[in-house]
Amino acid sequence: MNWYYALNDEQLGPVDQATLDQLAQEGTITPQTLVWHSGLRDWQPLAVALRPPNAPASGGNLCSECHRAFPTDEVVKLGSGYVCAACKPIALQKLQEGVLGDGSSEHVRQQHLKHEASIKSLGLLYLIGATSMGLVAIMGLVVPVMMLRQPSGGASVGLPAAPMILMLGLAAFFFVTGIGIRKLKPWARIASGILAGLGLLAIPIGTLINAYILWLLFSKKGATVFSDDYKRIIAETPHVRQKTSIVVWVLIGLVVALVLFGLIGAVVG
Repeated sequence: MNWYYALNDEQLGPVDQATLDQLAQEGTITPQTLVWHSGLRDWQPLAVALRPPNAPASGGNLCSECHRAFPTDEVVKLGSGYVCAACKPIALQKLQEGVLGDGSSEHVRQQHLKHEASIKSLGLLYLIGATSMGLVAIMGLVVPVMMLRQPSGGASVGLPAAPMILMLGLAAFFFVTGIGIRKLKPWARIASGILAGLGLLAIPIGTLINAYILWLLFSKKGATVFSDDYKRIIAETPHVRQKTSIVVWVLIGLVVALVLFGLIGAVVG
């Protein structure tokens, strides 16, 4: 049986049943996604189209993994959700990993919200750091040239071009990593981990800060926040808002102040 489904106002397909089930498990399509195949008179929500013939008229209980509706005696309760017999092994594994400890997406989001906010704040710090390094590198390249062009012809001593170009490249790397962290991209987690690993050498304060960053990225909650399941949960809970703690705002303020003082000192110097 070939299925068609609607996504972002676009008709996609055809796909077979196995592919449709995979799309549902990945969260690409939801129980409310409109689908159609040659045996249906019209487009229907996925949960309705996949309803077994022996399911009650009310739709029964919806499996939180495959998103099909089943009679009550064909599902088991895990947390506040239900899973069918075929999806039970996957759901149990996720339960052990802490990915879906409760069938409610809102509950899972609330359990990881502070960690999510801390990781996204880390991305903001990377963006601030990238901006500061980029400005210093540009000034190190441009200011000496401008001074050499002055009518006085006075000699000027600028920072070497090679280190400034290297700093500019590093700033670009920080900037791209910061955006990836803010968007919870798995590759950005690895890139940030490399930067934090190198930062451990900045004993003692840098060691403590970067050890905390590594914990944010690679703890169980960190792995969950960067997972595809959690991205689906975020999409399902747009009403849940993250709140950045006062401590993080103070830290960001200190970093911005240091950057400004550094730039002012460079200009005056």
